[in-house]
Amino acid sequence: MFKNRSTEKDLRDWFSKQGWDGESGRFEELELIAIQRPGWLQVFRFSGTMLDPNDHKQRICGYCRDDERHGLFEVVYRDSFRDLHSIFAEWTSELVTRNPSEKHPLQVALLVFFLGCMVIVAIVLARASLFSTITALSRNSSPHPSTVSPTTDEQDFSLSS
Repeated sequence: MFKNRSTEKDLRDWFSKQGWDGESGRFEELELIAIQRPGWLQVFRFSGTMLDPNDHKQRICGYCRDDERHGLFEVVYRDSFRDLHSIFAEWTSELVTRNPSEKHPLQVALLVFFLGCMVIVAIVLARASLFSTITALSRNSSPHPSTVSPTTDEQDFSLSS
């Protein structure tokens, strides 16, 4: 998610005007989900927590609509998105929309490509490790025992008394 500081500030200001502690807000999600060309009208989905007018931490989920042509900023929120489907449908009926849970085909393609690369790297590393193990074992063992001449340290020394 890209940060949209302007909309986040507008949301904090709006909640502050309603008696909430807008500065206490922690937004987990703030995502552009609909736009009207050429981009003056935008609808954002948000969720997070904020201190209500009684200084109790509350969960907030909702939508905000920003129309820069007319200076309009509207917010609708609840404690969950369950009751906001009609608002979403009304506000986005004639806009270009993106469902937040949908993945763009390019995102899916990049994810598949990345996972494929990871599998290939894992296979290459496993083969390299196996090859180095086999090479090390073959160096340590030889097919025919070799004769080793004793060194001077291994020769029998007689003790003179």
